[in-house]
Amino acid sequence: MKKLIRLRSNKFLRGSAILISGTVIAQMLQITFTPILTRVYSPEAFGLYTLFISLFSILNATTSLKYELALPLTNEENKNLLLKVNIILGFLISLIIGGLLFIFDLFNLYSFIEGIENLQEIWYYIPVSLFAFCIFTNTNYYLIKNKSYKTIASINVLNSLFKVSSQISIGVISSLGLIMGDVISKVIIMFLALLLVIRKPLWIRNLSKSSVKNLLKTYIKFPLYTLPASLLNSISTHITPMLIIIAFGPVVGGFYALTHRVLAIPIAFVGTSISQVYLSKAPELYKTNRKALKDLYLKVAKSLLLFSIPIVIIAYFGSDIFSFVFGPQWSEAGKYLKALIYLYVAQVVVVPLSQTLNIIEKNEIQLFWDLIRLSTTLFIFLGVANYLDLNPIEALEIYSIAMFALYVVLFFTTLQILKNLVKKDEAHENS
Repeated sequence: MKKLIRLRSNKFLRGSAILISGTVIAQMLQITFTPILTRVYSPEAFGLYTLFISLFSILNATTSLKYELALPLTNEENKNLLLKVNIILGFLISLIIGGLLFIFDLFNLYSFIEGIENLQEIWYYIPVSLFAFCIFTNTNYYLIKNKSYKTIASINVLNSLFKVSSQISIGVISSLGLIMGDVISKVIIMFLALLLVIRKPLWIRNLSKSSVKNLLKTYIKFPLYTLPASLLNSISTHITPMLIIIAFGPVVGGFYALTHRVLAIPIAFVGTSISQVYLSKAPELYKTNRKALKDLYLKVAKSLLLFSIPIVIIAYFGSDIFSFVFGPQWSEAGKYLKALIYLYVAQVVVVPLSQTLNIIEKNEIQLFWDLIRLSTTLFIFLGVANYLDLNPIEALEIYSIAMFALYVVLFFTTLQILKNLVKKDEAHENS
């Protein structure tokens, strides 16, 4: 009873509970219907879908030039203006990316990826997905600013429901159903998010050139530092399945994709939920009580570490679980899960807290870390794996251990910076 009373009285805990509940429901929907999808689609189809998601995720880092991260930091007057600007940026950048992908397809520049049918068709879904998800992301941060956690949780649940239902329905008639269903769900959620957030049209004429210029200048660190760091982060995260498909073929890519769907995506969504609530509290603490920010950082990390224990257990029995739930042809995917366990544990703990460097204005450190991470990923898959002639499992084990070490370094580097800030504040108070 004491814990329930504490939950109701603590806004941070209550917000976390709401977002996590919505995230869990959303992910349970996707996981529940995954055994159906594995019987509707082949491993090759999952491999192609993974290639699409990887390319989308890398390009998605650029759509609003990371100005969406400034929405929780703005005052009431500027948040509407920044939302309008970000949507316009998203439309223009998605249009430019669409043109570049058309040129990419026109000159057949993807010919180095062999063994996948209908590869060229996926490019035309990417610009639509980018713009739709750009609006969804910005409205999400807008809702974080308003602490509308119930609305965010509801949108996440509906997004999963639309996605799995579309993918199953389209799978009967098209091998690209995984991609098409994903795009359809993003478009539907885009309109839903706009209806929930915007009470009047976003007329461009309401934008003042000087006010837009001042606002973009105020948060210029986001495109200067956070954008390159985020792009490098996305590349280093999502280039792995692309390299796997290029090196080992679409079937292996499909096994990796199922592993990612069953475990990595739920981890990412739970991490995002914690990160969103942490982001709503941490900027205020950075300005008013940096010791409390450090304590919050450690408290959230300990809770996330406990959350990683079930993941280790699932990974240990991965092959048997995958074979029973998804069919004998998918038992190989369980071996991928076991190989990647170090990476998943590190991501559970560190990723939700990664926004701390942006909050304390140490964006350049995140940029440097992401550059090292990308270099390490490329070195492992393009250098070590080829030189030692490693199989996919061996390559992923080396990659997983290396990423674990890098995440540990990032966590303790951020913690040390927070400790230094606390010491500086204490020294200032004593003087």
